[in-house]
Amino acid sequence: MADPEADTRNRWRLCTVTQVEEFKSFARILPVWASTIALSISFAQLSTFFISQANIMDRKLGSNFTIPADPVPIFSVINALVLVQCRSFHLRRTARMFLR
Repeated sequence: MADPEADTRNRWRLCTVTQVEEFKSFARILPVWASTIALSISFAQLSTFFISQANIMDRKLGSNFTIPADPVPIFSVINALVLVQCRSFHLRRTARMFLR
């Protein structure tokens, strides 16, 4: 039979300090990683939805030019970039007004 005192002494030495610190680092990164996955999934669905929507809609500009369906999701990205800049500008201006 094993020595019960030796068993209780070694029970707390399951992992090294390095392993515990690495797990704590991983646990800190996990929420960021999970939110990034959710964002990536929504962007993937958004782009495929825009392409299928563009296949159905009328993409003709004039009588000679037709916009292809593949680059249509680029318009949503450009729209998001412009709106983020506008929102940042207005938030800074509003914050300056209240913080003076």
